[in-house]
Amino acid sequence: MKKLTITFFSILMILLLAASVFASDERLILSAKMDGKDVRFAFDTGAPDSLTISKQTAKRLFLNTREEKGKTIATFELEIAGDKWDKAQALVIDFLPFSDIDGFIGWPALRGNIWQVQWQDMSLLAVKSMPEEALSWQVLKLHSQAPIAAAFLHDGKQGLIYLDTGSSEGIALSELRWQKLVTEKPYLPMTLKTGFMPAAGGFFVTELCWSDEFKIDSLTIPRIMIQKSAYKWPQLEAVFGLEALKHFEIVFDLKENKIYMKELPYSPVNLKYNRLGASFPPASLSSDRLVGHVLDNSPAYRAGLRTGDVLLRVDNIDMTQWRINPSILKKEFWTANAGTEYKLEIDRNGKKQVITVVLEEIFKITDDKKQLSETK
Repeated sequence: MKKLTITFFSILMILLLAASVFASDERLILSAKMDGKDVRFAFDTGAPDSLTISKQTAKRLFLNTREEKGKTIATFELEIAGDKWDKAQALVIDFLPFSDIDGFIGWPALRGNIWQVQWQDMSLLAVKSMPEEALSWQVLKLHSQAPIAAAFLHDGKQGLIYLDTGSSEGIALSELRWQKLVTEKPYLPMTLKTGFMPAAGGFFVTELCWSDEFKIDSLTIPRIMIQKSAYKWPQLEAVFGLEALKHFEIVFDLKENKIYMKELPYSPVNLKYNRLGASFPPASLSSDRLVGHVLDNSPAYRAGLRTGDVLLRVDNIDMTQWRINPSILKKEFWTANAGTEYKLEIDRNGKKQVITVVLEEIFKITDDKKQLSETK
């Protein structure tokens, strides 16, 4: 039997990367057995060699647990696609944001097998051999030493495309590729996005754009949101989240360290993005101040908001209480439907004022089927 363990380096990486899994409403599901009982994992290609389960799962399965350096670790027998680990270990956390999964599993646990993505039910299926039809698809070589999923570009095999099924995002580009994109296509519609990533220095704000088509190496992705990456991974060229990966049929051949991809008709629907064009991240983890970043010519700018404005209230919600009630920052103010109106109380240079903003459809996202029918 194999032995699968969790290191405290891996625990640290989980804490840094898990935010991407937890931020996504969608996830790929992998079925497994723990101590002979059926479980469901969310599969995250952007997480290293670790397992994480909820406290409820550990109790339900009567798993052996121990405390180690302030963390709870469970030990059990794990079976995935016929492979068994007799002393697998998982970090136990208080809760998971999804009620239908028992935990999440990282990339290296799947090595040595062939896996086919089933988009129709968002699952991962182990197959005994490469599907014959997949042999004619585009193929990229996977980095066999990377702790997370990364594929080499064809041109010189230096740059890497990271694959992150734990993220619901589209594409995140390296700084150089981002600058090249916005220089060559200054007309792309833009908004802002705020995120939190300890590995990226805490809260960050980045520009987010919409492109009807984006090409990188041999891959073409139509109708996709693109942003500058907050990740600082080695040789990073781009990160593909679920919204980008769903444009392809995918087979991971982790026996030969290859990924096979075929373009798949896909139309994004109900995409969430900032329809204000302004963002208000905390000045720091210890500050109550939510400081504005405002794009020129955005709905926020036209309403009168400016970079540096400090957000005090949204309608009747006291935004300065975000540290006491962190859920305030998760409220979908700026991703609500176009036409939604808010009254923002701000502090500008020590003077308070109220500004009414109305969200707009910044990205003109068309349904591919509708677009095709209109051109006939």
